[in-house]
Amino acid sequence: MAILYVVEQGAVVMKRGELLAVSKEGEILTTVHAFAIEQVILFGRVQLTAPARDFLLDKEIDTVFMTRTGRFRGRLSSYSGGNIDLRQAQFRYCDGEDRLVDLSKRFVTGKLSNCRALL
Repeated sequence: MAILYVVEQGAVVMKRGELLAVSKEGEILTTVHAFAIEQVILFGRVQLTAPARDFLLDKEIDTVFMTRTGRFRGRLSSYSGGNIDLRQAQFRYCDGEDRLVDLSKRFVTGKLSNCRALL
């Protein structure tokens, strides 16, 4: 699954059928099928229309709001039922310091890999 990054200042994210469309000044910059994305990240002055917001919530697509410079502002995510058994297993997994070190290494490795791919 992919992440849709919207960095164009003044852009508008809107719903077009089962697509998300990004436009600026009436011109469509790109369209993306909902099934192809798992997250939308909006940077700075990017608008999200009400139908697009509802669509993202209905499709359980995580939406993140960042400042223009990349500082986290907030998140829009739908309630997906919350699997308590999964959460308990995750907490049990983190109950050992050796596991936390291993998990931390994996986070750092993933972050560096993603940064390299982005660059």
